[in-house]
Amino acid sequence: MNQESFFKNFQLLVDAHNGVQKLRELILQMAIHGNLITQDLNEESVFKQLEKIKSDKNQLIQKRKLKLRNISENNDVNILKYKIPSNWCWFRLPEVVFFQEGPGIRNWQFKSHGIKLLNVQNILPNNKTLFEKSDKYVSEEEVNEKYEHFLIEEGDLLFAASGGSWGKSAWFYDPGYKIMLNTSTIRLKFFSDEFEPNYLKYFLDSSFFKKQMELQLVGMQPNFGSTHLGRVYIPIPPLEEQKRIVAKADQLMAHCDQLEARQQKKYEQRILLNNAALDKLLTAPTPEEFAQHWQRICDNFDLLYGTPETVGQLRQAILQLAVQGKLVAQDIGDEPASVLLEKIEAEKNQLVKEKKIKRIRSLPQIDPQQIPYELPYNWEWVRLGDVGHDCGQKKPDKKFTYIDVSAINKEQGVISENVDIIEPSEAPSRARKLVSKGSVIYATVRPYLLNIAIIDKHFKPEPIVSTAFAVLHPYSGILNKYLYYYLRSKPFITYVESEMIGMAYPAINDGKLYKGLVPIPPLQEQKRIVAKVDQLMALCDELEAGLVQAQTEGGKLMEAVVHHVLAG
Repeated sequence: MNQESFFKNFQLLVDAHNGVQKLRELILQMAIHGNLITQDLNEESVFKQLEKIKSDKNQLIQKRKLKLRNISENNDVNILKYKIPSNWCWFRLPEVVFFQEGPGIRNWQFKSHGIKLLNVQNILPNNKTLFEKSDKYVSEEEVNEKYEHFLIEEGDLLFAASGGSWGKSAWFYDPGYKIMLNTSTIRLKFFSDEFEPNYLKYFLDSSFFKKQMELQLVGMQPNFGSTHLGRVYIPIPPLEEQKRIVAKADQLMAHCDQLEARQQKKYEQRILLNNAALDKLLTAPTPEEFAQHWQRICDNFDLLYGTPETVGQLRQAILQLAVQGKLVAQDIGDEPASVLLEKIEAEKNQLVKEKKIKRIRSLPQIDPQQIPYELPYNWEWVRLGDVGHDCGQKKPDKKFTYIDVSAINKEQGVISENVDIIEPSEAPSRARKLVSKGSVIYATVRPYLLNIAIIDKHFKPEPIVSTAFAVLHPYSGILNKYLYYYLRSKPFITYVESEMIGMAYPAINDGKLYKGLVPIPPLQEQKRIVAKVDQLMALCDELEAGLVQAQTEGGKLMEAVVHHVLAG
């Protein structure tokens, strides 16, 4: 694909998954490869301006008190260089670009006022800065004495060199007060006006620059400095071509902004349509209206569920329909839930009598105003603690199977194969709660993560779970899979969110959890509900996998486009 066909198919490429982001990356790659615009081979190479560049360079270095040092090449970086047009030149970054790292400011130097320090969080995506995020200062006296040459000036290109913000860059615009470089921040600018400043910005945004930096990474956390920048190569076109490249890139990036805004609006509209359609379905007062709204969803299924993100809403709607009694038909021949609850009460008393469980304090009666929605005629509202019991606690005294939150496969609702077998002498202090096959465990710390699972087999040695879980072993006639699905449904999630406490690690205590309401259908209907939900969730999995596959294929298309464009 040549340059002409790329622009001809521009809109088509946008429709690929992350198409606009990929297009931005491709535009930058084309810009620094010489593929974005036509070259004029009569234009002089910047190599012929080296004397002027050196003079400008010396003046800037003297002003900023920068000490030059020789930085060895990196062979892995060196071999990344590619063929460029004949009147372009390869330079090491220090040959044409001034860059300066912030000094190492110690905690004891921080003040509550003075000269504000730049930090990496001040540098935002899309060439934006937000200096209000910084609350660290150095005294004006100390800056005047030692750090004046680190004061940031209009025209400096700011660069975040470490942590999750690394790689972000933005032009500095004077906010009306002084700001100084700090640790992990770098400023850059071309030494000479023989260069177009925004060409440097686009170069720093390119994957070619980032790859050169990442090849020098030591360890897992990005933490870059002047030495790494000193090994980077930059391809430089003639000045007039730099200007044309920047103008074309500006034009295309503005077009990408419009496309992105249009796509975001389209995505938001799809979510709103989906929410509205599901809300009407879930709140339909009669079977006839329910059927109408369901048919409307079926007629617009491809529109409503054309991305993997919307499949999650469909899953949640299935669960909500299930626990409202709208997913499968009621059977008048089923034994009512009220009879089932009487049997559970008898079973509970027998287990207490046999000392298999402790007598449980009666849970409060349900206030009619607490009931979130109306149930079918043969269902009953009860509290969660009325349909199951815990299995007790113990301090491990022999080798045991330890089940912590990390052992949960929450997508499948089971325990993963990779559980730890632990000696009692190495037991964590939170290894206390007993479970058995059939128990449901619910992570009460950060419950919005929905770390919920069924103990679906006999573990050897004895399984013990973390105190981060609430344990609920259902009585006879209550399907653990039905409880599992209910605990993941919107009505119960809403209840838990209303009872959580804490900021960093919000949690719900076991007592509050067991007081949550649960709708109980007849046993036979529980079985039909679980079978239908299993079936529909499998179909959702297939739908999601197909949509992800389509996105993957779109990504491969973009990679092929990049290869063909850059190969000429």
